[in-house]
This record gives sequence, C-alpha cells and structure tokens, in this order.
Amino acid sequence: MSLPTHLVDANLAAYGRGDAEGLASTLAADCQIGPLAEAALVTGREACQAAYEKTMAAYPLALTRSLNRIAVGPVVIDHEASQRTDGARRYVATFYTVKDAAIARVETVIAEGAAAGLNTIQAQLDAYNAQDLDAHMALYQPDATIRDWHGAITHAGVEAIRSRYAGLFAEHPQNHALLVNRIAVGAVVIDHERVRRSPDGAAFEVAAVYTLRDGLIARIDFIR
Repeated sequence: MSLPTHLVDANLAAYGRGDAEGLASTLAADCQIGPLAEAALVTGREACQAAYEKTMAAYPLALTRSLNRIAVGPVVIDHEASQRTDGARRYVATFYTVKDAAIARVETVIAEGAAAGLNTIQAQLDAYNAQDLDAHMALYQPDATIRDWHGAITHAGVEAIRSRYAGLFAEHPQNHALLVNRIAVGAVVIDHERVRRSPDGAAFEVAAVYTLRDGLIARIDFIR
C-alpha cells in the first residue's frame, strides 16, 4: 500500500498559499480536528476549513519550519516548529489519518519547550531488544494501556502488558526492533520501528505513539 504523503503535501502546499478552499479539498466530508487522543473540537469539512483559515492567519507557513516526518500505514506525522505572528513559539506534531483517499482526521500535540521522556523511551526500546522484561516493565505506569490506532484498548494495566511482552519474548527469542525515526513533542514520543521476529524473518513497520506521565509510559497507540 502506498503511503498517503501526497495528500499531506497538497494540504501543506495549500496552507502555504493561504488557499483555504484548496486545503479543504484534501479533507474528508466528515473530517475531524482536535488534540491527540481527545474528543474532536471541529467536525465537518466546512468547519475544518474555517478553523484552518484562523490558524493560517495566526501561524503563517513562512514562520514554520519542518523538522521531521514519519509515515506508516494510513498515518502521516509531521513535526514542525512554528512562530505566531505575535512572536510566540511552539513545537507541534500533527497526525494526519487518511481514509478513502482523503484526510479524515487531524490531531495535534503542541508544546512550547523541549520534549520530555526521551530517555524513558530509549530505555524501553533497549530493554525490549534485550528482552529484559523487568527493566522494560519498570518504565510503565501501573494503569498504562496499549491501544490500536483509533481502536480499542488491547491491554489495560501493567500486569496485562507484562503478560503481552512475556509471551512475545518467549515466542520470538530473536525479536528485534530497529529504530528508523523518532519525533518527540511535549510528553509524546513517536517511534517509527522496523521489526523482525527473527534475523531472517520478514520485516514489518510500525509507529508506536508513547504518551508519558511523570516520566513513565502511560499509553501506547500502535499504528500499522
């Protein structure tokens, strides 16, 4: 399946031109905009267009710098640094979820300063690859959850998550995740990983969206 980066590129190009109608043409009729993992603030193409018009006025693309991009499955994640017309600065990760050849959902994480939690996420990746279950699980909140992207909770609580990884390590003792790319904004870290269950096994790609609380992993959303 081809990655939907062309739709996001068209969206950003229209944003840069100040072309709200052109931007809206990349959106699904029932497109939603809102913060990551929270209820949508805006629903419907016309309402989203109006919201973008306000954002374009406040945050012109000329004052926005692209830092990084991750694309996995139906999701494109852009990392940007931007400056408001009044001089305020911010860092943003924008998640574009594409469905039926249109952008169906736009979610954002916004922070004003440096990202937190990078050491935690690197430590959990190292423990995962070493199959050190205790070290891996020491990095989770007791009430942590694992979820499919925009889907149901698959594992709730640290014991369920421990059971998941214990089974994975037992079944695939040579499992390894290669870090391809990483984006970090605020308390959210997104890792793009290439995983092999064995050295000669077929590789598959996944984006793991880690949300941290008090320095520990509180939630993982997997994009495949």
